[in-house]
Amino acid sequence: MITSAKRTRRRILQGGLVAAAAAATWHPSVLSGLLRPPPAVAQSLPQLPARIGAGKSVAIIGAGIAGLTTAYELLRGGFDVTVFEAESRYGGRSLTVRPSDPDYKAWAIDRYPNLTDFTYVDTIPAEVRGAKVPAQTARFHPHRIGDGYFDMHFNAGPGRIPTIHTGILHYCRQFGVEMAPYLFVSEGNLLQSAILNGGKPVQVRQFLYDMLGHISELLYLNAGEALTRAQARNARAIETQLKSFLVSLGDLSAGGRFAGSSRAGYAVVPGAGTNSGIMAPQLSLDEMLAEGSIWADVMDSAHLDWQLPLLEPVGGMDMIWQAFLAETVGGAPLHTRIKLNHNVIGLTRDGTTAGPIDVTTRGPDGEANAAFDYVVMTGVPILMRDMDLTNVAGEALYDDVSSLLISGGFKYGWQARTRFWEAPDTGIFGGISFTGHMIKQIWYPSNGYNGPTGILTGAY
Repeated sequence: MITSAKRTRRRILQGGLVAAAAAATWHPSVLSGLLRPPPAVAQSLPQLPARIGAGKSVAIIGAGIAGLTTAYELLRGGFDVTVFEAESRYGGRSLTVRPSDPDYKAWAIDRYPNLTDFTYVDTIPAEVRGAKVPAQTARFHPHRIGDGYFDMHFNAGPGRIPTIHTGILHYCRQFGVEMAPYLFVSEGNLLQSAILNGGKPVQVRQFLYDMLGHISELLYLNAGEALTRAQARNARAIETQLKSFLVSLGDLSAGGRFAGSSRAGYAVVPGAGTNSGIMAPQLSLDEMLAEGSIWADVMDSAHLDWQLPLLEPVGGMDMIWQAFLAETVGGAPLHTRIKLNHNVIGLTRDGTTAGPIDVTTRGPDGEANAAFDYVVMTGVPILMRDMDLTNVAGEALYDDVSSLLISGGFKYGWQARTRFWEAPDTGIFGGISFTGHMIKQIWYPSNGYNGPTGILTGAY
């Protein structure tokens, strides 16, 4: 996450250093920074005229999804593209880790056409700026099934794709990346904190529907006062309609009282015959409101980016950038345009405010310099504060970059001997459980149901 106390990313883009080239090639005002791209630019892919980039060169900084997308589209437009990646791997934040077992590796590469020996990742390098941990090799234990293996992977970076992300889904469709449903939060997941329910976990359904019931009851009892002055003419009819809706919303009694709901789950699950079950004990409104961190997490699923349906590539999030690398564009596979282990340390000009930009990199063979017509920065903007930006950006850009902050975080994956969370007494199939503990979240895999093992995100 990148935050800024006083600057916006748009101002940095206006410094003339970073060009949104894919959009700018069809709108000069975007390239110059004089016009903010409308939302449609971010969602709709530009139709670049054939050979619009003939004779023009572009340096792209970063081989993550943004860098690969930019390289792909510009190569299609005839630009001569070189991608510089400071790290030893592709994908940027999209990092999928698999078992280090050589037999499993051979099986996975055979199963997934775009996965190759040089793109298979079984180690998280100590590459993150300021990282306090050494490289970590995955010790996931493969489980054989017949002549193959039970599929195992851990998405150490992003883990789901909202259906409103039409751009990335366009490429998944175009490249034939197989997709599957991803569960973000389901009513069967758990909530746990020291304040709620005496510290004992409760299911999301119990918290959610008890909260809806309590709030609906309060609104029902005060429905007349809740109506606006504009509704006064039909106040009685509207009040009746509102109360009827609240009875349905909160599962209230006909008199508007909330006495628990089967929606919240059961302490004793209904069975055959006359066994109608026993509903779970009702949570009080005050204890639910007291644990703000928990109810805030539950409501995160209402965010547009997290609403169902969500999707994930079959086999891991890296299947998207693996597909990009395998695409032949501009006469060669895209991965041939990428220089790994090449850190950009300088973007300079010879004193003019236009003309080529000299890109200085530090790589395995030392420092090198090359001139480009355009530069597209897709990496974390704060990295620019360590670059030489002579005659490319002034003090304002340095102020902007210096004001940016990167928040710390961690994502911890671990393999379970059994899928205990799917047992009948728990019944969790995918989704996320939230806790007031420092681990915050537990992610359950949305694949391999009832399988022999599984990889959990044990903290995030």
